[in-house]
Formats: sequence, structure tokens, C-alpha cells
Amino acid sequence: MPPRRLIRRTPPSSGAWKKYIIYAGLLLLAVGSVYMRPHGNHISGFEDEDMRTHMQSEKESSEVVQATEEEIDVTGEQQDAEITVSVSEDKEASGEDEEVEKDAHIDANAEAAARSAALLKNIEESSGSKMRPHAKEKLLGGGIDYTEVLQQLFIPRTPSWANSRVKRIVVNQEAPENKYDKGHEGPASWMPSEDLTADYKTCAVVGNGGILLLDSYGEAIDAHDAVFRFNDGPTTGFHEHVGTKTTYRLINNNWSRAWGHKRPKGASEEALVLFGQGSARSAPGLAAHFSSEKIYFMAPEFAGNARGMYKRAYVLMHERGFIEVNGRNSPPTGVEGLFFALALCEEVHLYGFNVKSDPSVPYHYHDKVKGEEGAHSFTFQGIFMSMIASTGRFVICIPEAATEACNMDMK
Repeated sequence: MPPRRLIRRTPPSSGAWKKYIIYAGLLLLAVGSVYMRPHGNHISGFEDEDMRTHMQSEKESSEVVQATEEEIDVTGEQQDAEITVSVSEDKEASGEDEEVEKDAHIDANAEAAARSAALLKNIEESSGSKMRPHAKEKLLGGGIDYTEVLQQLFIPRTPSWANSRVKRIVVNQEAPENKYDKGHEGPASWMPSEDLTADYKTCAVVGNGGILLLDSYGEAIDAHDAVFRFNDGPTTGFHEHVGTKTTYRLINNNWSRAWGHKRPKGASEEALVLFGQGSARSAPGLAAHFSSEKIYFMAPEFAGNARGMYKRAYVLMHERGFIEVNGRNSPPTGVEGLFFALALCEEVHLYGFNVKSDPSVPYHYHDKVKGEEGAHSFTFQGIFMSMIASTGRFVICIPEAATEACNMDMK
């Protein structure tokens, strides 16, 4: 047997090792940037969360939907009776001056409702005519009575809200239970002493949609009693379009982590409102770091109801042969913010929420990030918002649906 040849393997040079390390580092940075960057969708100024949070939130909202099935059958008749009693009591208790004011308010709500109803029809028609064969969603052409759907949704400050079983808005020292933070029991010093009981007359909910750049609502937004903003939406440099005032800033899981490292440029607020499982771990640290601001954590059951109602609305429309979404149709996190404002405010005006997908409108008003449709149905988001707006509960301040109320008598 011939002797084996010994092959001498030359170890990599120090220069080669440095190249390998650099390549590995660049790969890790690329993967990390994709995972950590907060994303959003392209239609409504709503913001997305990471995949893990979506899965948890979908489970919770599904539980809310299942829990309400037994009550839904009776809500229709109860609501009719409650609405009738409420209106009659208001009429008996009101004087002539109050009646005049009430009539004016009803007229304004009726105008907003009519515009929103027209917008709904416009969304249906434009979506139905522009759907691609393999689109994310499609309108099936079935007739639907939105009133019937609305009667089965638990929306703050409506007769059906009592059926939601939601007893608090934020975690507080009187009710500190938080299923997202099981490692901590009992009240914490950063929690408010009691639940939020604010009752604002007028509120502006300002999304991050690029449609804000089409108007100059800044002064009108600041004229509201309270202003709600989302995630990193800045005011500095955009005063003319978005105003300067921020009463509450709602931040999701990704942004609560980012806030712990550095406040986004141009953003300020009186209070931070956190929501979602990941945010629960950030609350104590943010309270310590931003000691001059109030820190709130949205009650899990309140947030779960908001997302549950979004999913419930889709189920009802799908069952009636109205819309079908291929793949996931996760609720956008802005649903929690909208319900939060509806719970605290008498009149709500939405700015920066475009209910129709328009490629010519930037995704955000403050950056060049592109929207991603992956987990959402943009058409359904627009229908959901316009459907609730058709009740007169809030006004969507965009060219197609805006009323004089959007200008707050500034023009």
C-alpha cells in the first residue's frame, strides 16, 4: 500500500479572519435592523406591531369576540329601547336654550354622518372597481346593513358599551392587575391613583398619515381640549400641518422599547400611554426616565375589546357575503388609540387618517418609509373607520368627509 500523502492545511491569515468577522457583523446588523425597525401600514395613519405581539393580540381579540357571542343576540332590542329612553329623558330635562344647542349639535353630527356614509359608498365603489384578481381583499358585492353590524359592536360612549364588561381604561393603583406583568403584583408608584376619568369636550386624534400635508390643520388641532398622537409622530417642523400640542402619545411595543433608549426627534407630550404585552416591561423604566411626564398603561381588557370589535366587524361582514380578505387581517394598533379617545371625549376629530389607499399620498407625513400591507386589509380598515364615523361618533377630517368642525372655527 503506497504511503498516504499528507496535505498541509494552511490556517487562514489574520487578514482573512478580519474579513470573516466583518462579514458576520454586517449580516447581524442587517437582520437586526429589519427586526427592530417599527413598521406601519399604508392607509390610515395606523401603526403596526411586531409579529409576536400580533399573535398575542389576535388571540385576545378572538377571546373578546367569543365572549360577546352570547350577548349579541339581545343587544339589538336593548339598544333600541335604551336609545328611545335616553332621547326622551334628554328632551324632558332640557330647557329651550339647551334644546337649541342640542339641535345644532345633532345637525353637525348628522352632517358628519351623511358625509361618512357617502364616503363608505365611495370606498365600496372604488375598491370594487379597482380590485386585482389576486388582491389582498375583495368586495363580494353582497348587500349589507351597516346599522345591523354597528348594533353588535361595543364602542365607548354608546348604549352597547355596558355589554363590553370593560370596567377600567388604564391600569391604576385601585385596580393594578395586569396579565402582561405577572412578575409584579399590587400597585406600583408609577401608576395613577385611580382610573382615568377625564371628560374632554373636544379631542383631536392625529395619525401619522401623509394626507396631513394636504391641509393646514395645525391651528385647529391645537384648539382642541386634548390632542392624541401615535408613536414617533413629531410636531417640530410640521406645526402648520399637525399643530404643537400633545396631551397623550400612544406608543406600541416597538416604540416603547425605542423610547427607552432615546426620544424620537421632534416628539413631546404631557403623557405616554403604553399598550401591548411588550410595553408592560417598559413602563417602570420609562416612568423613571421621564419623571416629568405621566405614564399610563392601557388596561389589557380595554385594548382587547378594541381589537376584538375590529375582528367582530369583519366576521359579520364576511358572513353576510360583503368582503373577503386573503391571509391575515390583523387589527392595526391605532384601533386602541381611537377607542381610548372615544372613551375620554365627547367630540372626536380624526386627522391624518386616510381611509382610501392612494399611492400619490406619502405613507407618513414626516419620513419616507413605505407602507407594508402584509398583515392587514387596507380596504377593510377604511370601511371600519367610516362605518363608525357614520354614527356621528367622530368626524374624519379629510377632503372627502371633512366638516366645518374640523377647522374649529379657525377659518
